[in-house]
Amino acid sequence: MTEPKLEFAEPSPYDQYVHASVLTSLQQPWSDDPAEMAFLITTQVMELWFTLLVHEWRTARDALRQDRLGDALAALRRSHPQLKALNASWQPIASLTPGQFNSYRSALGEGSGFQSAMYRQLEFVLGDKSASLLQPHKAVPAVHKELEKALHEPSLYDEVLNFLHRRGFAIPQEVLDRDVSQRYQENAAVEAVGRRSTRIHAMMIW
Repeated sequence: MTEPKLEFAEPSPYDQYVHASVLTSLQQPWSDDPAEMAFLITTQVMELWFTLLVHEWRTARDALRQDRLGDALAALRRSHPQLKALNASWQPIASLTPGQFNSYRSALGEGSGFQSAMYRQLEFVLGDKSASLLQPHKAVPAVHKELEKALHEPSLYDEVLNFLHRRGFAIPQEVLDRDVSQRYQENAAVEAVGRRSTRIHAMMIW
């Protein structure tokens, strides 16, 4: 068995790949309460899960656009345990009482998870869109530009409907031609297609 290499002339390959030294330097609490560190790291971990889920759902969307159903389903299957892990990320702070949370919450001022740009990307790729939600990000042009781009891109669900249309399902033209920057509205004809075919349900299993 080869002994692990312990000396490097530059940052270790692990650190170059994971950037662990950067990640572990990003925790800068805004209060003196030791419990804030758990809240801060939990929030940062959730941002990483948002990033991964957006990646997977965009991968699925783009694969459907190219009629690569197998690749789309693979991405959706990967996202299932990832979504469960995101939900589990709350556990380190789930037992906090309101009093414990408020002991450092005031130091965060107007900061809120509602301002998360990556969570907004996650909403947009799923089709929950609103142009007004770009407003909090106007002060960061690069972030605002990326969100504006996502606002005007078809959602994962839009590409599911386009895929089904190409496979011969009766998706109404007004649905296919809709303004994708708007939140999707329920359509009786689309729902009727779903009721008539178990194939649709199989394609959309997460």
